[in-house]
Amino acid sequence: MSPRRSGKLAVSKRRELEVVAAVAREEAVQFHVTSALEFIRLGAERVTPERMLDIYLRLHGLTSAHGELLTYRVLAALGERAPAEARRFVVGEPKPPADARSLLASIRRRLRGRVNHELRRWIELATGATQAGLVALHVRHALRFARELADTHSVAQASALYVEMAGVPAALEDPLYIMLLDRLAAEELPKLAPAAGGAAEGVALHPPRTPRHRRAG
Repeated sequence: MSPRRSGKLAVSKRRELEVVAAVAREEAVQFHVTSALEFIRLGAERVTPERMLDIYLRLHGLTSAHGELLTYRVLAALGERAPAEARRFVVGEPKPPADARSLLASIRRRLRGRVNHELRRWIELATGATQAGLVALHVRHALRFARELADTHSVAQASALYVEMAGVPAALEDPLYIMLLDRLAAEELPKLAPAAGGAAEGVALHPPRTPRHRRAG
């Protein structure tokens, strides 16, 4: 099996890449903290910070340990910026009734009419911007994997390894791979001079026909 297909890593190389992946994970967490704080600000005077953070976690698929870590980080940041807002997470506001219909009515009252439409649109736009920012962040670190492993791994293998080691969400795997290919293509593909008279003139739509010779009678 050729080295490019084996996908095996030397111990020293794996340790080096583990450091890169660890840095990427920490940057991703900090990126989420910053984005979540901005997200909470979108709902100011309309939706409680706690509710906005719940929405953020759900939209970005941050559950269990990841969601808990982000909640603590956001709480700490809020405590530094606005202690009163942080206390609302700890003390809590009056909880809505347990009845699911009452809860839905409460959310509708907070986001009804034009406020509902405006805030929903802001949430949609902010979510897309955050996802795009995460892709850019991961591409930057995945480039290190692709370059370090260029002699032994395909780009797809290097990308998959980065996804595994950096804990990239499944929803970002394909965009990450596509953008990684785009960045590497810009760096590595040969720069061809444009054909005279435009790019289209240098390309034949049909191969030239080979003239047939008649057999001698």
